[in-house]
Amino acid sequence: YYQMEVRTGLQEIIPGKLTRVNGYEGIFPAPRIRQKKGRQSVIRFINRLVDNTPTSIHLHGMASLPEYDGWANDVIPPRDAQGRYYYKDYIYPNNRSATLWYHDHAAHQTARNVYSGLSAGMYVVYDDHELDLNLPSGDYDVPLILHDKVFDRQGQAVFDDQGEFSIYGDVITVNGVAWPRMPVERRKYRFRVLNASVSRSYNLRLDNGDSFIMIGTDAGLRNSPASVKNFTIGMAERYEFVLDFSRYPIGTQIQLRNNSPLNNETFTNTNKVMMFEVVSNPVTPDTSEIPSSLGVVPPVSELLSQVVRTREFRYARNNGLWTVNGRTWSQTDMEANPGQNQVEIWSLINESGGWFHPVHIHLSAFLIIDRNGRKPFTYEEGWKDVFYLTENSVVRVVGKFGPHAGRY
Repeated sequence: YYQMEVRTGLQEIIPGKLTRVNGYEGIFPAPRIRQKKGRQSVIRFINRLVDNTPTSIHLHGMASLPEYDGWANDVIPPRDAQGRYYYKDYIYPNNRSATLWYHDHAAHQTARNVYSGLSAGMYVVYDDHELDLNLPSGDYDVPLILHDKVFDRQGQAVFDDQGEFSIYGDVITVNGVAWPRMPVERRKYRFRVLNASVSRSYNLRLDNGDSFIMIGTDAGLRNSPASVKNFTIGMAERYEFVLDFSRYPIGTQIQLRNNSPLNNETFTNTNKVMMFEVVSNPVTPDTSEIPSSLGVVPPVSELLSQVVRTREFRYARNNGLWTVNGRTWSQTDMEANPGQNQVEIWSLINESGGWFHPVHIHLSAFLIIDRNGRKPFTYEEGWKDVFYLTENSVVRVVGKFGPHAGRY
């Protein structure tokens, strides 16, 4: 059982400045929660925001019952006329071992609330199988939560979403710190990276040209490790990778860089993310491993053999509004009604130029069949719930809808 206040706090993001944030427990990032698979948890979220903002909490990636999924209109309102604060108890089954996260999901408020700090609570579910793998753990299992902001001269975050089109910051933060330096030992580290930005995607690489050892996607561990020089992470995506710093002498500095600033971007430092600095030999012997076999991901062909129907979802911006199949958000209209435990193919289509967008499907995890008719990127191979939809592209995914029935 947990109790968490959604409230305003002050935080030093820019050195020497205190920034006002709306956060869970008044901090950004929010408290990290670790739970064992199959052990239910309950979190009471109390809305104590002083600006009377309604909020809905979505535990992103959790296969929750619909009443605890963070339905966009199922908000916790601000305090009543008598000054009493509203709350809601969310029950989570912890039925998927993966790197999840909780964030605001209130209709027509999400961008502002996420930008202000209600975007980055990491929620890790583990199981006995993962523990037996002997991956880096404890202090060597590290979250990296990416977020970009614009600050005024007083250090306050400036929100301008250009009429609900996009918002990009000129300062990259990691775990709530602008361009941090992380001292590391000469040993292996496991990193869980989450893109908690509102509009910015990143193409991450190491400035020394070394590789990331990818071990996990949004919804769990990969079948086996994969070595990549760089990878793109869209908003709300999560990837897990291992870096082995034992190969570097003490004093080595390695920058994590963003290889994809916007083509028309005038900001000068958004290609920088953070720095790792090797400062010492291991405090204790590094006995962790990167096993050749990790998770259990079936071949795509196995799911394709069970498909009962295919659907298309077309994403566009019409008359200044984001639409799916030509429609905006509706509390009553339904775009699809899959049968419980049925397998479907969904074609996610962006026929527009000039913008990209992640597509997140609640409840279930999916496998990517292809991207523009070609194999998915190596780092995308695994269970996912967010799909990076570039301009003029089609991504086809397949998955089983369950375990719960209801409206999502």
